[in-house]
Amino acid sequence: MEAAINTSTLEDTSALETDTPALESESEPEGEPAFRRGAAKGHRFFGGGGRPGMHQRSPLTREEKTAIRKLSAKGVRGAEIAKRFNISINSYYNFKSRLNKQLGLHNIDKEALFSDRPRLIFRTQVAEPQPRRGRRGSAKQTPLVASLADVEAKRVALDTGEAIPLVPREVIPPLKDWVEQNAIILDGNPFTFNKHEYLIEPYSEDHPYTIDEKATQMGLTSLRMLMVMYRAKFRHYRGILYYFPSKTDVIDFSRTRISPLIEDNQDTLGNWIQETNSITVKKLWNTFLYFRGMNSTISLKSIPADCIVFDEIDEAQEDRMIMALKRLSHSQFKEVAMLSNPTLPDYGINKMFQRSDQRYWMLKCPKCNQYTCMEETFPNCIVEWNGKVVRLCQSCRDAELNPSVGEWVAKRPSITDIRGRHFSQLFSHFVSPQEILDDYRTTSHMKQFYNLTIGTPYVEAENRLDVQQVLDLCGSDGIESSDTGPCTMGVDQMSHSLHVTIGKRIPEKSGKLVHIGIYKDWKELDGLMKNFHINRCVCDAMPEMRNARAFADKHKGRVFLNFYREHQRGNYKWDEEAMTVMCNRTESLDASHHEVQEGMIVLPKECDIVKEFAVHLHNVGKDLEENEDTGSKRYVYKKLGEDHFRHSFNYECMARQYQVDLLFPELL
Repeated sequence: MEAAINTSTLEDTSALETDTPALESESEPEGEPAFRRGAAKGHRFFGGGGRPGMHQRSPLTREEKTAIRKLSAKGVRGAEIAKRFNISINSYYNFKSRLNKQLGLHNIDKEALFSDRPRLIFRTQVAEPQPRRGRRGSAKQTPLVASLADVEAKRVALDTGEAIPLVPREVIPPLKDWVEQNAIILDGNPFTFNKHEYLIEPYSEDHPYTIDEKATQMGLTSLRMLMVMYRAKFRHYRGILYYFPSKTDVIDFSRTRISPLIEDNQDTLGNWIQETNSITVKKLWNTFLYFRGMNSTISLKSIPADCIVFDEIDEAQEDRMIMALKRLSHSQFKEVAMLSNPTLPDYGINKMFQRSDQRYWMLKCPKCNQYTCMEETFPNCIVEWNGKVVRLCQSCRDAELNPSVGEWVAKRPSITDIRGRHFSQLFSHFVSPQEILDDYRTTSHMKQFYNLTIGTPYVEAENRLDVQQVLDLCGSDGIESSDTGPCTMGVDQMSHSLHVTIGKRIPEKSGKLVHIGIYKDWKELDGLMKNFHINRCVCDAMPEMRNARAFADKHKGRVFLNFYREHQRGNYKWDEEAMTVMCNRTESLDASHHEVQEGMIVLPKECDIVKEFAVHLHNVGKDLEENEDTGSKRYVYKKLGEDHFRHSFNYECMARQYQVDLLFPELL
């Protein structure tokens, strides 16, 4: 729907066409007029006499006024124009203000008037006058697409001084219509939704916060590439940030995806790009598009943005994403898009997807008209039927499903602030059901299959503890308040709390946990050291190292501060003098993980704090990471939620494994 334009201010052009003082007299306050303040310097003026004592100065000719109009529209500084035509700076600005109002040049991209390309023009629509003191209301800007004819009309207006209104040719089209109307070439082929029907709705909507949990080769990266270019053209953002896990990813993406896209669409996208001589920065119209890696904190700072895209966030650290989002702090738009292959449950893109409305592409059965969610019914939805492998309706089980015939359905429709979608090769026309079923039956890398083909997170049972698996280790004894010892203690610290686990050795098992608790002050731990006769304690050294060091000094020889070291291998490195212990994070977590998995530890009787303890142990998962520079692989434990008791238990396990046997433990 085209916005109405108020053209009342475009009719009166007499002040621009005649040599009268009307232009200045209407805009000047009572008292000394602007041109009189310049009279001593012999400044010329726009009007043609009528003021006593001013007849000695020559007025500007019509040709000179036209030249001033053109220079002003081109953005030449007012001081330079005033000097060139020997006019006062105040008179120039009064003239410019009146000129802009009469020609409708407010808030217009002035470069469009001197360019062969059509430009987005913001036409000011003046509100109705307010009754109080006759002031006008606030202006509302309506975005319009200017045609070449509109641009030429404005050029004529500058030459003649005639006020020609800008006629809106079309309202900004949705992204879906825009890519189709402009015949965009994508990956060397004309863009089409044929066999990509699941992309129609994502291209049609305009949600400010989107989450795409996806399998590979589903067209989502292409969607986000076109989205940022579309928004740079039609929304005039200050900046758009496109983040990747590393700088290498940035370079590869810019060279292999962005550059070919621009080269294949020279008449559209190519016309928008302004040369920046950089593969990490592109200028689209007046908007800068920055490609940045998230492995450096420097690249996450100092760039204001209105829109951020995170690509493959599961490969980046969560704190870097939080830092990057700070770039939107001063934006009125605050648009965010995240897309990634999932890795672990409750981590990265899956964690964000769970916060969204969780939309799934539901396939409609041509026979019973019921819908099937392929992801939730796999592998039962891929079967051998009538001599071939098909996607089978899970309601009637008597019809083959067509991936093109479906509908996006929200699992949590009450969530409106985050739009999430799940994309799987299960409904891709380019991966057959036969291929998926064969891969499922023969793969030796089930995690990669689920992550990249099905598009869902996956963790092997042995790499993540189950909550019930932990609770099955509960014994009959409750949480103790003291013990004759000797006991060991692990402390994981935060800025406002201390998570404590206390255990001891027992026959036939690795150990028994006798106390689990959360404390607020280090002084409370002094009582635990005494009541449980702690002979070795391992504390998290960070973030409050000063407090941890003071606690270690108070209990010298029994408390050690832990530092995880990636390159530390084998036995833990205990330093009695420095009161520190260094270990490899993965190896130490493996040891405590093994105790739970093999049932070698006894927990207190099930209660609220023990349930919380079990959840914290569940909130860590082991994943295989590959170094993109060296190709080397290593396992790491990733945080999937609150995990403080997981680390306090790990520290207790370290202390218990290296517990010193004392001759007189009762003296502790």
